[in-house]
Amino acid sequence: MYLLTSDTSTNGRILGAIYQYLPAQPRLNLLTTPVRIYDSRPGNNPATGPKTPLVGPVTRSNIDATLNGSGVPAGAAGILANVTVVNTVGSGNLVAYKNGAAQPLASTINWFGNGQVLANTTVIALDANGRFAVSIGASSQTDVFVDVIGYLL
Repeated sequence: MYLLTSDTSTNGRILGAIYQYLPAQPRLNLLTTPVRIYDSRPGNNPATGPKTPLVGPVTRSNIDATLNGSGVPAGAAGILANVTVVNTVGSGNLVAYKNGAAQPLASTINWFGNGQVLANTTVIALDANGRFAVSIGASSQTDVFVDVIGYLL
């Protein structure tokens, strides 16, 4: 808030005030411990979604960030997550993005050979139902798991 006065002396009169209203910004809320919300590997929790490697080109959509007691509430705008690829085949990249949105050009994680284990922390936007998607490019294969670290509300 800025105050306007009629003069610069210490006895000036207040003529009015100018307020600047800013739109609400998402606030990061960190979890006490990370929670795994997706794992494409058979036999690993949570037991939802396809339990097979991603073989490109493919998109897995409707991955629910609120699963497995993640603590991500309804209405969250996005998540802070650690995305890990394992059992990679060939070279490729994975993109994590808002469910229902056009796939962005920027990758979330890249790999350059067989059998790599790589992780990257990123922010993933969520749709109104708390869901996101992952895609990999042609001629590549990997398993992926996602651990939530926090959420934006």
